[in-house]
Amino acid sequence: MRTTHPTIGTDTARDVLWHYGRLGGTQPGKFTESLIGAIQHADQHNRAVLGADYPDLVAAVDLARRGEDGLAQLQRIARGQARNGCTCGVGPYTLDGRCETCTPFPPRGGHQERCAYASGIGRNCSCGDAA
Repeated sequence: MRTTHPTIGTDTARDVLWHYGRLGGTQPGKFTESLIGAIQHADQHNRAVLGADYPDLVAAVDLARRGEDGLAQLQRIARGQARNGCTCGVGPYTLDGRCETCTPFPPRGGHQERCAYASGIGRNCSCGDAA
């Protein structure tokens, strides 16, 4: 799966937290456990290769490698805590902290010029609304 906005779901956050020995982590399966280790030790080129198929896992490992702040953010994701205007508390969350369930993402091709969200008029995308 290729995406320009990798998201980190609760299960992925828990898997990576376990790898780093942090509270809130749960032991992943053997494949995922090995994959997390491979991502952690990969050079830039191989990280990009792995990121093409596992963007959420690479994003979570990158976040964990930022130190205590990144690990704390993973713990919030693992708990499903609401953040950055999230009203559902479910996620998944993008790297910049947006909730994909609550935040209106543009339809294929981007927001229309008169979209309420893109123009700053409203919180919800109006691209799909009838004109």
